[in-house]
Amino acid sequence: MLALIALGEATATGLAGTSFAGGALAATVGLGLVAALACLLPSGLGLTWRTVVLAVAVSVGSGIWFGGDPSLPFHAPPTPTDRVLETPSEGYLTSNDCRACHPGQYATWHESYHSTMTQVVEPDTVQATFEGDLHVRGRDYRLERRGDDYFGSFPLDSADGQSSQMKTVRLTQVTGSHHMQVFWYSFGDQRGLGMFPLYFHLEEQRWIPWSSVFLMRPDFHAKEDVGRWNAHCVKCHTTDARSRMLEMTPAATAAAETEVGEYGISCEACHGPGDVHAGLNRNPLRRYQQHLTDTADESIVLPTRLDAKASAHVCAQCHSVHALVPKQFEDAQEHGNPYRPGGDLEASQIVYGGRRKRGTEEMARSKPGFVRNHFWPDGMIRVGGREFNGLQRSPCYAHGDPERGIMTCSSCHSAHRFTGDGERAAQPIDEWTDDQLGPGMRSNASCLQCHGELSGDVALASHTRHAVDSSGSSCTNCHMPHTSWGLMKATRSHEISSPSVQVQLDTGRPNACSMCHLDRSLGWVNDALVEGYGAAPVAMEADDQDLPVAVVAALRGDAGQRGIVAWAMGWEPALEASGSGWMERLLATLMLDTYDAVRFNAMRALRLQPGYESMDVDFLADEADRERIRDQILERWRAHGSGVDIPDALHKRLLQERDLTPVYLSE
Repeated sequence: MLALIALGEATATGLAGTSFAGGALAATVGLGLVAALACLLPSGLGLTWRTVVLAVAVSVGSGIWFGGDPSLPFHAPPTPTDRVLETPSEGYLTSNDCRACHPGQYATWHESYHSTMTQVVEPDTVQATFEGDLHVRGRDYRLERRGDDYFGSFPLDSADGQSSQMKTVRLTQVTGSHHMQVFWYSFGDQRGLGMFPLYFHLEEQRWIPWSSVFLMRPDFHAKEDVGRWNAHCVKCHTTDARSRMLEMTPAATAAAETEVGEYGISCEACHGPGDVHAGLNRNPLRRYQQHLTDTADESIVLPTRLDAKASAHVCAQCHSVHALVPKQFEDAQEHGNPYRPGGDLEASQIVYGGRRKRGTEEMARSKPGFVRNHFWPDGMIRVGGREFNGLQRSPCYAHGDPERGIMTCSSCHSAHRFTGDGERAAQPIDEWTDDQLGPGMRSNASCLQCHGELSGDVALASHTRHAVDSSGSSCTNCHMPHTSWGLMKATRSHEISSPSVQVQLDTGRPNACSMCHLDRSLGWVNDALVEGYGAAPVAMEADDQDLPVAVVAALRGDAGQRGIVAWAMGWEPALEASGSGWMERLLATLMLDTYDAVRFNAMRALRLQPGYESMDVDFLADEADRERIRDQILERWRAHGSGVDIPDALHKRLLQERDLTPVYLSE
C-alpha cells in the first residue's frame, strides 16, 4: 500500500524536478496513477485509506500545477574550470532540490534579486552593453561579445602608476542584477577571481569606474583588483561559501580554491542546510501528517517562526558589520561560516555594537579608520546593506513591548511575495523586488502594526504637524531618514530615531526635518521642534542658525554630507517641500566636486530642475568640460533663479571652510 503511494509520488516529484513541462506531465501522471490506485483498493480498507491516497494525489498534482512557473529555468550545477565551483558541502542541497516540493516558494525566490546576486556570465544573465571601445577617465577599455562569451580589455599600471599595456580577459562570473553589474574573470590556475575595473550602471546604461561607485578619495582610480570576491564578496553573495583564501594577495588569489554550495542567496542561506529535511520528508506519511497538524517541522528553519532576535540574525549574517571571532577564522575559511539560521549569530561573530562589547571596543581601537568609514560618530551605521546594526540600536527591537511585538526584519520585509496567509501577494512584481517589502509596508501600516494609537487622521496630523497625505506624515521619513550611503545614493537608516538638532551638530548627520526642508536653517528646525514637541532649545553658530542646511552641507560639509545633500536635491519629497529654482547654484558647484559619487548625484538632481532636463551633463567629464557646464548653469540661474540667495562672498567663504577630511564609504 505505502509502496504504491510512494510510486505515484515519485513519478510526480521525479518528473517535476526536470522542468515545468515535466512538472505538468508529473501532475497528470501522478494524479492519474495515485487516483487509480485509490479506486482499485479493496473496499474493506475503508474510507480512511482511500482519503489518504486521494489526498496524496490532489496534493501532488495541485502543488505542481499551481505552484510552478513555466518561465523558470532549471539550473544544473556547473563544473567550470575558470570560476568558483558550485559544490554543496555536507548537509547542503541546492534550490533545485527545494523546488520539487516547494514550487511556489521557489518561484517567488526566483523573482527576487537575492537569486541573481551571483550568476554565470551568459547571454541570459548579462544586462550590460558590450559594444566595443570606451574611453573613461583618460583610460581606454574594450568590451566585446564573441558568440556566447564576453571579453573585456583594460590597461595595466606600470611601476610609475601610468597606463601601459592592455590585458584582455574572458568574463566568467557576474555579481548584481538590480542596480549594477560587476564582472569577474579567472585569475591564476585555480579559482581565484579578478574584478573588471568598470561597473555597469543599469539605470544610467553606462560603464563607470569602480572607484566612482563608492564614495572614496579622488586619488583612487580603476585598476586591476584581484582576490576581493574570494576573500569578501563570496561570504554574502553566495550560499554555503568556503573562501579557502587566508590573505588577499595576487599569489594567494592565483592559488585560491574557493567553493560555494550555490551561486546567489538561495533557500538554504535563510532556512539552513536542507539535506536532513529532504530526507525525512521523502516519507509521504510524514509530509501529510505535517500538513494535517500545526506542529512546526523541526528539520528546517522558518525565520518567521523564530523569536524576533533569532529571526533578525538570519538577515544579519549578511546585513551587518561583523567579524568572525578570531579563533574561528581559519576553520571558517576552509569549512564556511559556523553560523546556521536559527542559531545565535553572536556565538561566532562580533557584531559591531552588539553584546560582545569587548570585540566592538577592540575593533574601534585597532581599526579606527574602518569604524569611521562605516559609522557616524555616535555609532549609527552610515553605509547601506548593514541594516541590522541600525535595527539592534532601535528601541522597537532592543526594548520591544512583548504585547505590541518586537520589531524584526520580517515585521516589514517579506522574503517571498506572499501574504500572511501564504497566498501570492497582489503587489506588482517590480514594487516587491525593489526592496522586498511586504504588502502595504510602504505606507504607515508598517509602524501602525504597533502604534495603532496614531492610525486616525486626527491623531496622525496632531503627531506629525503635517497634512496626513503629505510626505511629512510618513513615519519612515521622520524616523528612518536617508542618512546611510550605498549604491551611489542615500538610503534609509534602519535605526529608529527622532529628529534632533543637537545630534546633527555633534555628529554632522542630517536630521530628518532637514532632509525635506533643504531651504530652511537648523535654527528654523530647532524652533519647530521646540514649539511642536517640547524639545530643549539648542545653541548654535550663526551659519547654522541662519543659513539653509543645503547651503552649509553642500559648500562646507565633508564628502559624505555633500553626497547626501546632492542626493536629497533630487528626492521628490524634498523638491516638494523646498521648491526649485534656487538649487542650481549649489549643483553647479557640486559638479566640480573631487568625489565622483557626489558629482553623480548632482548630475541626477540637476536633470530634475526645470529647464535642465535635456542639458548634456556628464559627471565623468574632465575638469575643463565640467567647468563649462558649471558656467552654463550659473548663467541660467542668474537669469531665471529664485528663492534662496547665495551671495558670492558667502559662497566663497563656505568653500574655503570646507571639511577636506578624507571619506571612504565602501559599503
